[in-house]
Amino acid sequence: MSRDLDVYLSRAIPSRPSLQLKLIGTDKLSGGVGGWQEVSRKLREPLLVWTEQPLRTYTLPLRFDRFLPNWEYTVEGEIRALQDWASAGRASYQEYAPPTLVRVSGNVRVPLSITWAITGLDWGEFVTNDRGERIRQDVTVTLKERAYAHEKGYADALRQALGD
Repeated sequence: MSRDLDVYLSRAIPSRPSLQLKLIGTDKLSGGVGGWQEVSRKLREPLLVWTEQPLRTYTLPLRFDRFLPNWEYTVEGEIRALQDWASAGRASYQEYAPPTLVRVSGNVRVPLSITWAITGLDWGEFVTNDRGERIRQDVTVTLKERAYAHEKGYADALRQALGD
């Protein structure tokens, strides 16, 4: 595979080494426009009202691939890293920490300035070596654009989402 198909996922904060994957299909960017809602009115035509701009969603069909002729590296460590980034964890002070925010670079349609949350990992086909370790793994990564809010706005949104 050519290097021009490389996609890099890296932690947004703090910056750490990135994961290198191959783009194996067509990436899809959706959302980010619209936000119009139709509001009914009695005995009249409905009004079209702008409520909010939806966040962007980015779907990337990717492959971890460490197969080289006559030499096989496993991708188990990279797979664990991606799973960790997508999952909520615990901080050292025993409170829940949110999943890692990431940036995407390489052969992609989005600017590096966008910070993303991983909202889905759909595991596909894989190839193993003689020891049963994966040397190739397909995964479709779904990302949602992170919207920034000041602390009070974030707290209000979280309370509303949790129904408090």
